[in-house]
Amino acid sequence: MAQGDPTLPATPERPLALLGRPWFWCLFVGALWGLPLLRALSAELPDPVPGHESPPVSGSFVDEFGSPVSFDDLHGHLVIVGELPMAEEQARELAFQNLRVLRKRVRGLQPVVAFALLVQGGDPEAISLYLDEKRARKPSNVFLLDGDGAGFADLIERGGDPEARFFLLDRHGRMRGAYRTDVASMDRLAEEAGILANWRGSDPPPGEPIRR
Repeated sequence: MAQGDPTLPATPERPLALLGRPWFWCLFVGALWGLPLLRALSAELPDPVPGHESPPVSGSFVDEFGSPVSFDDLHGHLVIVGELPMAEEQARELAFQNLRVLRKRVRGLQPVVAFALLVQGGDPEAISLYLDEKRARKPSNVFLLDGDGAGFADLIERGGDPEARFFLLDRHGRMRGAYRTDVASMDRLAEEAGILANWRGSDPPPGEPIRR
């Protein structure tokens, strides 16, 4: 046949010709970024963590070095308060093990979360030796002397659960939950700390309503 014969069939387009068109890639990349955003915007927000209307928790202590520390000094952080009973070895080791487990559960929330351990019994020198032995001195750990346990007892009374061993304070020092050491309670503590850390609407300043 002669070249240019109109009876010849037209040359078919390449099957992947779209891949060479800039507008296709613009649409493709836009879809990759847009779909997760639309999914996130349409997702329901979690229920607010209770306690945003409660007054801040007060309490003044000294650390093992004799420096004064109060809960007010920790405002701006989410604070998980626990106990460290020094008088009885088994209770002390169990409390420290629970602390280690909890730190692992909320590791992804650092440095938003701080831990304040109320140390019951024991003299400052013995406490310092124990903390050094356990390598417990970390920037997010604060150890406060609570000799007779009055400070921790006050938290139990506020939390309304005599079996609670951890308490969650928000950035303004308000108690947002009391938790036992069973798996379900630790899961709830990690979940609610995550909500407060990542959704500021669930942690409004005093006097402001929660935004949904």
